[in-house]
Amino acid sequence: MEVPILRAMLHHTYTGTIESLNIESAGDLLVAADKYQLEDLKRVCCNFLKKNVAVKNVLSILNLGHLHDQDLKEHAMNCICRTCDRFADLEETHEWKTMKEEMPHLAMDVLASLVKSK
Repeated sequence: MEVPILRAMLHHTYTGTIESLNIESAGDLLVAADKYQLEDLKRVCCNFLKKNVAVKNVLSILNLGHLHDQDLKEHAMNCICRTCDRFADLEETHEWKTMKEEMPHLAMDVLASLVKSK
């Protein structure tokens, strides 16, 4: 764990607040919060990620949800189904190619959800 993430985790533990979040730091904090069972911090990170999901980061957020929070995973999957008009738009991304290679079962879940939603 990187020092800024540890600092943010400790800051939240002692103050109940987060100074600043971005998609990357929220993801890193979510991983740490899940590992150390800090449910309040996990909830804060998930809420931030849900509010800031976009086409460019939805697959990364889906992966985080798959590994650390089922509700976040479902939110990301719903966003994919609502915003992905053409599968080709998703298929061309680096994140999709990585997901197909490293987590093929999750890629199949995405495809199944897309088919069901159409």
